[in-house]
Amino acid sequence: HPELQEPVAIALINNGNALVKLGRSEEGVAAYDEVINRFGNSARPELHQRVAIALVNKGAAMGKLGRSGEVIDSSDKLIQLFGDSARLDLQERVAIALINKGVALQDLGRREEEVAVYDEVINRYANNGGAVLQEIVARALVDKGYALGMLKRPEEEIAAYEKVIHHFGGSARPEVQRQVIRALVYKGITHGDLKQLEEVIATSD
Repeated sequence: HPELQEPVAIALINNGNALVKLGRSEEGVAAYDEVINRFGNSARPELHQRVAIALVNKGAAMGKLGRSGEVIDSSDKLIQLFGDSARLDLQERVAIALINKGVALQDLGRREEEVAVYDEVINRYANNGGAVLQEIVARALVDKGYALGMLKRPEEEIAAYEKVIHHFGGSARPEVQRQVIRALVYKGITHGDLKQLEEVIATSD
């Protein structure tokens, strides 16, 4: 019965969430997989959001289990299904999936790819006025800066932090402000490191 599909999907997701909270992540993932497999190809718009939630939650559960490759797979599947959607709720899920993919790439030490993923978030959503998407863009910029620091590219790192401070410094949203504070702190540390490096170079001449 088509009218029962959404309640079934909601029940499966709730079950998955409860199992993950109890530390039974494998069983939780199985519940999310059931949603994805049963409804992933559905043309019904209300099921698209449920499938997107199942994929994001599956990725998060895999992250907790340290299975970074599967986090990337879940994120890629979500982007493949809904990356071109004009719906704000689906765009938000895609943006979250991209951030999760970036974190997984970081865990795998694949920093260049991590930076490319954050660039994708920024390029896709920087001009979107949605509040949640702006929070995610701010985070992507800070995480990009941090990854560039790990790649020993301090000038680009500082430029990423300055973008956050410039674009989001006046935001009243707590999550955005948290990212601005991270940017200010990391920028200060990196400036300090660069200053020390310049001093070392000057004294060794």
